[in-house]
Amino acid sequence: MQSRKLLISVAGVILFLVAGGLAMFLKPDEKQQQTNNIITAQTTQQIQESQPQTKSNWFIYVTGAVKNPGVYEVSEDSRIFHVIKSAGGFTKNADETSLNLAAPLANGVHIHVDEKVNIINDSVNNPNYSLIDINRASLSELQKIKGVGPSLAQRIVDYRNSHGSFTKPEDLLKVKGIGSATLEKIRPQITINNARVNNQYVQNNNHTNNSSKIDINNASLNELQKINGIGPTLAQRIIDYRNSHGAFQNINDLSKVNGIGQAKMNQIKSQITVNNSQFIQSPLSYSSQLQSKININNASLNELQKINGIGETLAQRIITYRNSHGLFSRIDDIKKVKGIGQAKFSQIKSQITVH
Repeated sequence: MQSRKLLISVAGVILFLVAGGLAMFLKPDEKQQQTNNIITAQTTQQIQESQPQTKSNWFIYVTGAVKNPGVYEVSEDSRIFHVIKSAGGFTKNADETSLNLAAPLANGVHIHVDEKVNIINDSVNNPNYSLIDINRASLSELQKIKGVGPSLAQRIVDYRNSHGSFTKPEDLLKVKGIGSATLEKIRPQITINNARVNNQYVQNNNHTNNSSKIDINNASLNELQKINGIGPTLAQRIIDYRNSHGAFQNINDLSKVNGIGQAKMNQIKSQITVNNSQFIQSPLSYSSQLQSKININNASLNELQKINGIGETLAQRIITYRNSHGLFSRIDDIKKVKGIGQAKFSQIKSQITVH
C-alpha cells in the first residue's frame, strides 16, 4: 500500500516536470510570433507611406476678362489664381476683385472674370456722377453701394442673370432682402443704363445712341463679347447662326440662337441693334444697288468669292454648273448648285444678281 502511494507521488512529480518543460519551450515561440506580427505591420505601414499618392487632373473653363479664355487642365489641388495664370492672367479691364483667387476649384467648373464697371466720374458734364449701373456692375462693384453687402450683391447678380436687366429702380424690390427702406437708401447711389434715378426714374430708351450699340449683323467674335451677358460660346453661336441663316432682320431674331431665351434677350436687347438697311430697296437706290451686286452669270472665280458666304469650292461649283447648264434665269436657280441650300441662299441673295 505504501509502495503504491510512492509510485503515484513519483508519477505526479514527473508529469509536473514535463508540463513545465513544455511551457518553457512554447512560450518563446509565442513571443517571437507576436514580435514578427508587429514588425510586419510596421513594415507594411512604412511601405504604404513611402508610396506617392497619385493625383488626378481637373478641367476648368475660363472666360471673361482674361488674356486667353478657354479650357485648361490643372491639378486637383489648384486654386482659382492658378487657372487664371494658366489663362494668361487678367486683362487690363478685368475686375480682379470679382473673384476669390484663393478659393479651391472643382472639376468641370466655369470661371468667369468680370470687367470693371464703367462708373461715371464726370461731375460737371454728367449728373450721374459716381453712380453705379446695377445692370452692368460686377459683384464687387455692387458692394461699393452703401447698404449692399456680399450676400445682397450676389442676390442682385443672381436675379439679373435669371430675369434679365432692371428697367426701373423699383425692380430691386423683387430681390430678396431689399425692402422699401433699403431701396430708398441705395436709390441715390445707382443708375440704370445711365438714366438718373436719384429723385425719379427717367425713361431714356428714346434717347439711346444707336452708335454705341453692337450691330449683331456685322459684329466680329470679339465685338459680340463686349455685349454684357454674351461670352465666347454665345458669340460663336451668333456668328454660326448668321452664317447659316443670313442676316438678322430684327433683334428678336436673336432668340432663335441656341442658348438665348427671353431672360437673356431682356438682358442684352438694350445693348444691340440690327443694321438691315441692305434689305430696304427704293426705286432711287435700285440701280446703285445692282451695281454693287455680283452677276452670277458672268462673274469670274475671284469675283464669286467676294460674295460673303461663297468660298473657292462653291465658286468653282457655280462656274461648273453654269458651263454645263447655261446661264441662271433667276437668282434662286443658284440653289441647284451642290452645297447651296435655302440657308446659304438666304445669306447670299442680297449680294447677287443675274442681270
